[in-house]
Amino acid sequence: SLQWYRDNQIPIYGSGMNVDEACAPLLWEDHGNTFAFIAALAFDPPNAWASADQPGACYYYDNKERILNMVRELSSQVDIVAVELQHQETYEPYPIPLQIDEFRELRAAGADIVSGVQSHVPQAQEPYGPQDPGGDGFISYGFGNLFFDQMWSWETRTELAVRHTIYDGKLINSEILTMVLEDFAQPRWATADERADILGRIFAAAPKK
Repeated sequence: SLQWYRDNQIPIYGSGMNVDEACAPLLWEDHGNTFAFIAALAFDPPNAWASADQPGACYYYDNKERILNMVRELSSQVDIVAVELQHQETYEPYPIPLQIDEFRELRAAGADIVSGVQSHVPQAQEPYGPQDPGGDGFISYGFGNLFFDQMWSWETRTELAVRHTIYDGKLINSEILTMVLEDFAQPRWATADERADILGRIFAAAPKK
């Protein structure tokens, strides 16, 4: 897969032919806005982790200080630093304490957007405004089963996406979009009542700041 992306000139991040490539940020520019995208895996299996001479994902705990330092440096070099973290897989809307600590640690290091890509159900969202330390930003603790196949419960059929609006180098809006899986991995927009149910669950699960 990695070679196919490379052959077709498709940029990637979070995985690579070795650990240095896997942990490297993807730098991007669009309409004058500059971005750094970083992704890491904080979960098993170990055979998915990249090493010095083997391909795979950037394993978070072996490279945590590297990633935090990268976020600190890039936050002064680009407009938006976005980090995706595959944390411990859960089936609850409430993020676990370790997840809260580590997502907020990335935010404190300078990440504008921190997204969890591990949860099998939608989890809490945590917005930050200009009055907060670090200014505007957003933590998405978990999106749920986006493009997945767990049809066996209502919770695992619901999912989120967050549409961030970047203007003049700043995050000015984050819109929570709600969807429902149909017929195994085919998402559709949630109805008004379904959206109210999904948002009610994730808002109730929001951790205290």
